[in-house]
Amino acid sequence: MVDVPRYPPELAALTAAGSGAYRIVHYGRDANQFGELWPPTGARHPAPVVVLVHGGYWRDRYRLDLMHAMAADLAGRGYAVWNVEYRRVGWPGGGWPGTFLDVAAAFDALAGLAAEHRLDPTRIATVGHSAGGHLALWACGRGRLAEHGRQAEHGRQAEHGRQAEHGASGTGRSGPEAPPAQAAPTTPGDRAPRDPAPGGPTPGAPTPGDRAFGDRASGDRAARNLTTGELAPALFAPPRVTPALAVSLAGVCDLRMAAELELSDGAVRGLLGGGPEEIPAVYDAACPVRLLPLGVPQVVLHGTGDVDVPLELSTGYARRAGAECDLVVLPGADHIALIDPGSAAWPSVLAALARLR
Repeated sequence: MVDVPRYPPELAALTAAGSGAYRIVHYGRDANQFGELWPPTGARHPAPVVVLVHGGYWRDRYRLDLMHAMAADLAGRGYAVWNVEYRRVGWPGGGWPGTFLDVAAAFDALAGLAAEHRLDPTRIATVGHSAGGHLALWACGRGRLAEHGRQAEHGRQAEHGRQAEHGASGTGRSGPEAPPAQAAPTTPGDRAPRDPAPGGPTPGAPTPGDRAFGDRASGDRAARNLTTGELAPALFAPPRVTPALAVSLAGVCDLRMAAELELSDGAVRGLLGGGPEEIPAVYDAACPVRLLPLGVPQVVLHGTGDVDVPLELSTGYARRAGAECDLVVLPGADHIALIDPGSAAWPSVLAALARLR
């Protein structure tokens, strides 16, 4: 039997859920690859969907039950809620890239759930708290990875074509006929998808987010560096659903800054496996700041009384995100207030989600 760590009282108070309040749905085989589907109360169908991503600095002692109070309140207001769990640091497969693969798979599972439960796939909001705020924003920007994976694939194809043409010309060989050119060995990264994600940037058109990967050659190197085993190509797969809104609640929005500040005893380094100076390509792919523009309206909320995640992570992110992001600073609100429906901060969360209606 797994020993489940106990929460302090202020967190435990948020975990209660009524009998039959939700249905558990698995999106993978691991014990942590599942979500809770909370049906809306008295809603017209198809219902808008709120995807909840819990925080806890990506560590396995924190679980999706932290979002139960939020889920119950939102379901009572007519939202369908998809409260997702994922492999975390301390659990086999947690960290890079498993945590990210799980979040991507949990979002993609909505494509099937929408049809089965009469959910509206055009009205999906992703809401994350703390480390979950980072993952919620990343989930909206993962289409950028698909686009750069596509560019890397085209770059490889062009290079293979040049090698074939060079081999066919017989340059540097003696004899009547040169043998056919041999293609470069296929790696898992070579299977990156060719089609851009829905709503992604126009192929060939530069955007601010291109700074994360540089030119196409550096994008190819990033794609190869990010490929780890058989699962990594899924990071480059076009998303099956596209959120209409992203809401970050006291989010760890900037991984590089969080790593430099050594937040929570080096939580970011534990998540990704090193610092930004050691594995820059991983930070480029994992940090929402480096994936801007996300192409999705965003609302970033943060309290001035937060001692767990510095306010500057949200203000800096919003400044870089520009017009597609609204910053809401909540005077005096602490870290937990943003996920507590009984707090003075809760109406601001509801106001952000009202944009989904």
